[in-house]
Amino acid sequence: MKLIDRFARNILFPAKVYSQTSVLLSFSICLLVCTTIPVAAGANTFTVNSGYDVADLTPGNGLCVAYLIVIPPFVLPFCTLRAAIQETNELPGPDIIKLPSGTLRITLEGREDDLAQTGDFDITDDLEIRGKGQGKTFINADDLDRVLDIITPGIKVTLSGVTLIHGNLPAGLPVDQQGGAGIRNRGDLILSNCSLENNTLHGIETGDSGAGIANHGSCRLVYSTLNDNHSKNEAGAVFNASQGSLTAYASTIYDNLAATGGGITNYGTASLTNMTISNNRATSPGISGGGIENYGTMTIRQSTIAENSAVDGGGIGNFDTLLMINTLLTANSGDNCNGSSEITSQGGNLDDNSSCFMAATDDDLFDVDPKIEQLRDNGGFTLTHRIYYSSPARDKGLPIASITRDQRGRSHNGDGRYDIGAFEAAIPITPILERLLLLDTWPLDDQNAASRQYDKKSARIAP
Repeated sequence: MKLIDRFARNILFPAKVYSQTSVLLSFSICLLVCTTIPVAAGANTFTVNSGYDVADLTPGNGLCVAYLIVIPPFVLPFCTLRAAIQETNELPGPDIIKLPSGTLRITLEGREDDLAQTGDFDITDDLEIRGKGQGKTFINADDLDRVLDIITPGIKVTLSGVTLIHGNLPAGLPVDQQGGAGIRNRGDLILSNCSLENNTLHGIETGDSGAGIANHGSCRLVYSTLNDNHSKNEAGAVFNASQGSLTAYASTIYDNLAATGGGITNYGTASLTNMTISNNRATSPGISGGGIENYGTMTIRQSTIAENSAVDGGGIGNFDTLLMINTLLTANSGDNCNGSSEITSQGGNLDDNSSCFMAATDDDLFDVDPKIEQLRDNGGFTLTHRIYYSSPARDKGLPIASITRDQRGRSHNGDGRYDIGAFEAAIPITPILERLLLLDTWPLDDQNAASRQYDKKSARIAP
């Protein structure tokens, strides 16, 4: 057995994608593997133990087997991500796929398939995919196609602890293939502790929107990051269609690029809470929304929008309904805000160049330097802009009963006032002591607590 294990680990498969869970089976089990077996409805769990891109031998039989290695009298079955998705698509009810650390690459070319046989990974039934954490488990489309296509409206799909990279869609695709180089979603999608990086859209047609995510259903981002995604049309990071619902919490969108809506383009309903929108860029002339472009209904609460750029509307380009509370806007090139529609302040905002609110409240601050640091790791799952303890934004926000923590998970100070923006300043202490204090401040609904200590620097390096 040790000899076979060494053979599989060192010769057949890279160490990153080989799993000790590959069980040596007796030769007779091959008969079961190769035979279709009726499977009862109910949740199935598949553990991927191969990084190769190979389709399932018999989709729907309840056994994730893409290929076999036979060393008589033993049989080693291997489950790929494509094979696992094909199984879950065929089996009724919600299923779970567990991924190892390492990189799972798309190598089977083909754009017109919607059965996960080639090209992007098509999902048509309820599914949860669990990785080992941002910067640990990568799904790499290798610039051949988008990464994930959630096809069936209303299905529930959850991704946790996964980084999706190098989705790529060319110009000139048919309308039904456009949009979402990282993820195209028509279902009910939750991304928790995930990252989408280096995904690219080359088309300039109406449907070529959302290099990171094109959402046509319901999408929830939690403790996630979208960075370095590029679109030649709308929405470098996230496109939310007119029928879409976007809820983003404690996540960071930075270094994305698009013609308009460098970070987010919204035509539907969007709610952003404890968000950092930073250093995104829109390249088209006119009011284009470097950080956010809004044509729908949007609410922004307790967020930081900083260092984005556009010819006009560097932070936000607003053309419909936008409500804002406790949000910090600073250092956006081309003014913090512009657009044909007024932004409604609900108080507690800071606008350092007085471009955002026609009708401000007494609780808003204007033309003051908020004294923030550059985007970096300040603890928590995502990068943030720290405000100095001497910042005029400190204790100038309004209390919001439903928000008890900042983006990092740190509790708001118990003085009845919140700091403006996504970062809650504290009395200056040593960085080591602050990290120790942060360990006990994570929200209870964390779906992947084991991944708290991931290396954010490695998460930014696409293998």
